[in-house]
Amino acid sequence: MKKILLYLILSMASPFSHSGSPDGLHLLVMGEENANSYATVIKSYFDRYAPGRKGFGCDDAQLNIAAAYQKKPPMGFDPAQAAQATKKISAHKKLSRLLQSYRDNQNKNGFDGVVYYEVKEDRLKIHGISAADFSDIYLSEIPLNKTSDELTVNSAMCKAMVHLPILTPP
Repeated sequence: MKKILLYLILSMASPFSHSGSPDGLHLLVMGEENANSYATVIKSYFDRYAPGRKGFGCDDAQLNIAAAYQKKPPMGFDPAQAAQATKKISAHKKLSRLLQSYRDNQNKNGFDGVVYYEVKEDRLKIHGISAADFSDIYLSEIPLNKTSDELTVNSAMCKAMVHLPILTPP
């Protein structure tokens, strides 16, 4: 009888239990100065984004973004840090600590990662950098002449973010 009662209690509680942040990724978005003219492309993506909305699927995975901070980077963050994090493990670890420890009125649990973008060789390069320093950094590219195509942008953004883990709040 005790086992049945325990099973019922656990099965009723499971819909209310979550690990990590149940509402999705909390991202800091920043780009290099040479990509300023493409900031509207990135902003437009996040303005259009809605979980489960047609055109935002990532093959077999579902992208879940709760918030994307796109204004001027908060104090202590700059695009140069993100650029270094794409090249050096030590810089990625330092950025990870900053992302996880950041707090303000809108962000109580830090950031799960950074979407960092730059222009190189006639391409808009989009990097998905996790706040988990053990995680890979994901790179996606769009030819500059394709940045007005929403499906191309959606696909590239998805590839840069879909594997970023949602971190457990401290």
